Amino acid sequence: SSELPGWRHIVESIVHLGVILLDLKIAPKYTTNVYAKATNFGREILLEAFKIHTIVRDEIINQIMYNIKGSQTHSYILLLGDIIKDSPHIFLTNSLGKVKEVTPYLNVLPLDASSA
Repeated sequence: SSELPGWRHIVESIVHLGVILLDLKIAPKYTTNVYAKATNFGREILLEAFKIHTIVRDEIINQIMYNIKGSQTHSYILLLGDIIKDSPHIFLTNSLGKVKEVTPYLNVLPLDASSA
């Protein structure tokens, strides 16, 4: 099982990789296609980790909330939408309260981020 103590550091490292990919800043010489693939892969990693591993759900939601309050909103709003769509029961039982904390920030997001 992935909940065994020996797996914790592996799962946490995978989540860290997903966050790095979502936060990625691509140099201008690379195409936006590379950026899109990297951020999509990061979102997939975090979505699957959220669905499968209870030990990292709080960390993933905390990353989403922190980044929605900051400047990296678009990818994290997409991730939040993916989590709500793919795992509504897990989300409602574990994370709804934390999302309520960030709703005031959603009203002041730039239009392109808030329409994600």
